[in-house]
Amino acid sequence: MSKKNVIEIEKKIEIEMISIPHIIIQTGKEKSDINEHSLQSSYVKFFPNPAKNKITLHSTINDYNVTIYSMTGKKIITTKNKTIDVSNLKKGCYVINVFNDQFSQRQKLIIE
Repeated sequence: MSKKNVIEIEKKIEIEMISIPHIIIQTGKEKSDINEHSLQSSYVKFFPNPAKNKITLHSTINDYNVTIYSMTGKKIITTKNKTIDVSNLKKGCYVINVFNDQFSQRQKLIIE
């Protein structure tokens, strides 16, 4: 592949993105807003991460659901609680999804 083709491919990658309502898959450096929520914003934070026994969620949004998935996509925990007992989870990586009708936010959760 020539240097010119590589540069053209790099340019396409920098700006290519697919957007679906409430979800953005970003493959480059460009940013976009959906429903007035910025990619830079984090509406939900949880701690500690890594965790051993429990995690606590802090949110700017009052009404939300929480689902924790294994890395294979298996639904492990579903709750609306701000404090979640994770002591029965095996060590490893999980995905925590916090969502309601207006937004969805996913983050990696590590269990020690």
